[in-house]
Amino acid sequence: MSYPRFLGIGFDEPRHLEVRKPSYDVKEGSEVLTKEQVLASLQQSCPDALATFPAPEAFEVREYRPGQYALKVGFAVKKKSKKIGDLLWLDERDQPSTRYNNTVRENNAIRKQMGLYYSTTTDSSRNTYVKNARVIKGDGVFGRLNGSGMISPFSLNIKALLKFVLLYCGYATEYKTFENKGRDDGLMSLVRVLKTFAKHATTAEEDVASTPEDGNGAPNGSDEEGEVFATDDSDEASVNRNESKRKETMGAEVDEGAPAKKIRVC
Repeated sequence: MSYPRFLGIGFDEPRHLEVRKPSYDVKEGSEVLTKEQVLASLQQSCPDALATFPAPEAFEVREYRPGQYALKVGFAVKKKSKKIGDLLWLDERDQPSTRYNNTVRENNAIRKQMGLYYSTTTDSSRNTYVKNARVIKGDGVFGRLNGSGMISPFSLNIKALLKFVLLYCGYATEYKTFENKGRDDGLMSLVRVLKTFAKHATTAEEDVASTPEDGNGAPNGSDEEGEVFATDDSDEASVNRNESKRKETMGAEVDEGAPAKKIRVC
């Protein structure tokens, strides 16, 4: 039975909200590789990029729960002002959030299948804030994935890099591959991100050697896979200025945000 539309009781056909699905649909793959297997494969496919990758001591990892580890990746960036915010740690978790309306929840559930979860030093969740801000300011390796250091927090490259670093530093014993759109990614994303890092790390060293006085001259960020967001020059300059101020005024606060026993260096 159908009702007249003006009565507001029912409709001839159900109405549905349009859901804009992400460009990825990620789930666990079929391969489980040891550290030795991963390094051997990388040595064959991208030896030069692997040679430029920092030693395990360059990464900072904390144990947020017994046997569960998070990697320091950078800083939150406020969406409008582009100011540098909280220090961010990244780990893998499987539970999707159900706090949002249907449309956002469906997108969020798909995104969470990637298992990427951001938190602050004080264990405050930042996933929603990071998602809305669209970018984070990378630190260390994560700051060398494009010219600007501004990276997408949710991408296949970041997932692959997190899994590799935890394995590389001895906080994981295996590397589980993942599927994207029904195809096992294997080590493709990892090879891609290592090559990207090597490219921008080399460029950064050359820029420092040629123009050491230039602190705000990094080019806009982009990558061929479309997974890293770029910023315009004014946004990037604003981020760099605010980061300098943060280092002067907030450095001590960041260090004091979590118990020392929780902070570990590989």
